[in-house]
Amino acid sequence: MKGTEMNAAMRERPSLVVHAFPSYQLSFLLALFLLLPGMSSTLARAQGSSSRTGAFVYTGNTPWGSPSNALVNGYVINGTSGTLTKVAGSPFATSGQVLAIVAHPSGKFAYVMSGGGSLSAFTVDSLGGTLTPVSGSPYAAGTQSGSVPAIDPAGKFLYVAGGSSLYAFAIDASTGALSVVAGSPFSLNASAVAIDPSGKYLVAWSGSGASSYAINATTGALTAAGTVVAGCGASHMAFEPSGHFLYGAVGGISACSFDSSSGALALVTGSPLVSSDGGFTGLAVHPSGAFLYASNGSCANGTGPTLYGYIIDPASGSLTAIGSSPFSFPSPTGNCTYDEGVSVEASGNFVYAVEANSGVAAYKVNQSTGALTLASSAFAGPAALTLTTVPNPISSSATLTGLQIVPASAQIRTSTLGKQYQFTLTGTFSDGSTGFLTGSATWTSSNPSVATVAAGLATSTGYGTTTITASLDGVSATASLTVGTPALASIAITPQTVSIYQGTAIQLKATGEYADGSSVDLTSTVTWTSSDSTIATVSAAGLVQSVGLGTATISATAQVVTGTTSLTVVRPFALGATGTNGTAATVSSGGAANFGLALAPDPSFTGLVTFACANLPPNSTCTVNPPTTNVANGTPVSIAVSIQTGQSATAQLHKERKGWELALASLPLFVLLIPIKVRERARRLAAVMLVLMIGLTCVSCGGGTGSTGTGGTGGSGGGGTSSGATPSGTYKVVVAATSAGKAPQNIQLTVTVQ
Repeated sequence: MKGTEMNAAMRERPSLVVHAFPSYQLSFLLALFLLLPGMSSTLARAQGSSSRTGAFVYTGNTPWGSPSNALVNGYVINGTSGTLTKVAGSPFATSGQVLAIVAHPSGKFAYVMSGGGSLSAFTVDSLGGTLTPVSGSPYAAGTQSGSVPAIDPAGKFLYVAGGSSLYAFAIDASTGALSVVAGSPFSLNASAVAIDPSGKYLVAWSGSGASSYAINATTGALTAAGTVVAGCGASHMAFEPSGHFLYGAVGGISACSFDSSSGALALVTGSPLVSSDGGFTGLAVHPSGAFLYASNGSCANGTGPTLYGYIIDPASGSLTAIGSSPFSFPSPTGNCTYDEGVSVEASGNFVYAVEANSGVAAYKVNQSTGALTLASSAFAGPAALTLTTVPNPISSSATLTGLQIVPASAQIRTSTLGKQYQFTLTGTFSDGSTGFLTGSATWTSSNPSVATVAAGLATSTGYGTTTITASLDGVSATASLTVGTPALASIAITPQTVSIYQGTAIQLKATGEYADGSSVDLTSTVTWTSSDSTIATVSAAGLVQSVGLGTATISATAQVVTGTTSLTVVRPFALGATGTNGTAATVSSGGAANFGLALAPDPSFTGLVTFACANLPPNSTCTVNPPTTNVANGTPVSIAVSIQTGQSATAQLHKERKGWELALASLPLFVLLIPIKVRERARRLAAVMLVLMIGLTCVSCGGGTGSTGTGGTGGSGGGGTSSGATPSGTYKVVVAATSAGKAPQNIQLTVTVQ
């Protein structure tokens, strides 16, 4: 047969074959054709879909792990073997101890729940798996919030259980940023949440059972849709893809039927199922809906934690163990309490589970039986408690056609260099898909003296403008970055509203608060002023020196912005009169003026006080008792002051002369009383005595005028001299109380000498 004839025959063969079938065979083929859709559906359910390939695995460190538990570890999935390789730049820092991780349905974002109710958002690099913080992250989500967050299938809303409240956020589809849903947090008891595959209902578990809430598709608000069903749900829950059944990890596995039209829940007969297998701490359903995998931390096999697999009955929801279940971890021993994370990647080809002491175990899935075999004989460390798998939104056959840096123009306003700004990079591919490529591109700055950049994170190094460029696979994009100084918003002076003792000084500090939230010490650059220099003065460096008593306002000014503080100058202690004389006394020359004083210290003053007298009258002394005293706690001290005036020297001489004069006057009488026989001899003796007395009297007279002397200043306990009489007059005596570093406190006493 010639070539042309053969080709013609081949073209005709199909019609010839069809016509050759008998009519009963045609009927059989037609029936088979009609059954194919159902068969293909069943086959797809059993084997899973390979239209999307899981790309990454992320785990959270254990609280006892090393390094810090505030880290997320990233791994790239080998699409053929299922083995894991660390993501470049892993681990990634988050806001606290990692309690749970959830992936956005698009594969573009990951959300990390940390201790204390902190929720961090990241973009996921579609090629390399690098995590980049979303601007505005982290977000507050209560104080408990240890459960796995739930995201609706459309990726519009994220919900976090917070114990007595439930927090709801709207997700920005382009950036992954979160905003609080109106009415959130919702007042309802919830320790764990799950969302049905239709996205219409949220199921909240509170320990006593589970109840459902309708989700407003526009706002994300919640409305109760049923009562609590005891025994339904658990701290880890998962719907199977059809949405007919909800499973929870408990002592066994709880199973509830779910009505997607009303949100009604009902216990499956026999729930909790497979309770003989022990306590479960985590579970995941295969994308086909045919299998369920659950981590068992009870070490029911007697050696270590294991991973169980079950076949789901699509009609009843009951579970039947996969023939080779349970499946061992790479190590036969491990933590029997905290193995909580299980995840099936999007293609259904691989299952990943965490072992709390070692890390991630990888398994291959037999798509027909659901049986698992280890993809690697070793764990991918470090130790972890929770994990998630993230699908890759980019087809392996798609090529990069464009890049875009977001935002296209940015500013860093900072008073202190080193402040950072995070850019993100999105890529468009030949099949129309998009993904984040922030961690995969090469980043450069046209002016490193203004800013440097790595993985999209720009760090300011100077002031000015630079062009940021991102390049990947021959495609590039640019953005502009300007680094400038922010406006000064306010000046805070510390300390505020302060009191100091008279005679002391205090250093003030001026801190500038800028519009970007940064703060700078401006103490040496502001202009300092005092509202009253008779009370306090202030130096150019902010050192305040007290002068007088009272209150002054101290100001610091820069860039027409002024900050103030109030400063009050007070006495450390005060002196006052308490005696009957008050502060004035009158005495005769030679007399003592006595005063009673009281020292009243400030309640906060503690120290040694010394007393002294000044401006004493001439020829006087001053005695203070006690001369020094230690004071504390505001306890007053009584002080006695005595000022002794000087006596007249002439008056004393008169007293002495009167004695001699009396002796001289009585001498003749003495002679007359002597008998006549001896009188002559006595007269001669009396004459001699008289001459001696007159001589002595003249010597005592001094033959001239004596000095009266002058007054002095009293020291501790007394002072001055009294070499002569204190002249008559009125004198102003000052008693001073002093303490180291404090201004002396004085009291004036008036002494009048008559």
